[in-house]
Amino acid sequence: MEDDVTIQCEEMFYTRKEEQTMQNEFYVVIEKDEDGFFVGEVPALKGCYAQGRDVEDLMRNMRDVIGMCLEDETNPVIQNEFIGVQKVSIENEPANA
Repeated sequence: MEDDVTIQCEEMFYTRKEEQTMQNEFYVVIEKDEDGFFVGEVPALKGCYAQGRDVEDLMRNMRDVIGMCLEDETNPVIQNEFIGVQKVSIENEPANA
């Protein structure tokens, strides 16, 4: 005759307090300089510039610089709504005319 065996398992619950991180998104204005480097600026952060040999290198550098700018930022970051970029052509006379 077999005995019925009841195995009682206690469930253990672990509570882990996750760090709350805030994810920010910034617009990066990118230009190519006369030496062929890509130069980026974050208009929402004063003095936030970086450069790179290609866009991937630039964006890696921008993430580092943005992190440093946010650490130094004492005022709240207010980001304007990005509307677009327009090219303007003007005619001007040479300075020696």
